[in-house]
Amino acid sequence: MFEYLRGKVGSVSLPSADEAHIVLDVYGHAYKILVTPAFSAKHRDNPVVTIGDAGTTLLIHHKKTDTTDQLFGFESEDERYLFRDLMDADGVGPKTALRVLSLGSVANIRQSIRMQSVPFLKRAVGEKTAQKIILAFAKK
Repeated sequence: MFEYLRGKVGSVSLPSADEAHIVLDVYGHAYKILVTPAFSAKHRDNPVVTIGDAGTTLLIHHKKTDTTDQLFGFESEDERYLFRDLMDADGVGPKTALRVLSLGSVANIRQSIRMQSVPFLKRAVGEKTAQKIILAFAKK
């Protein structure tokens, strides 16, 4: 439904929050956009996304269910593609995919998955989920 949103950053959550997020004000409509804890930390400590900046753009993945309506934000198309690829793995939802994205760069995460590095993935998920991610990527 949403490709991207551009607006003013109203706030950035603490990176240690269970749901790291930013609030993006788009012409008076405030959107809570879930982001990786790494994104939140980077922009709280060294704001590339400046609070009040009128030109902040985030690529969006929109997840709507019967009970929730969530927006997930990404700085690059590669990051959003990896997020979606991760969710193709059995048992991996959007919040788990965000935790995996916090492990490092997109290239580093993809390489670790190709190398079947369960210990790398276990920094974000359990062993069984790590194995499911590796298996899902092996089938692609």
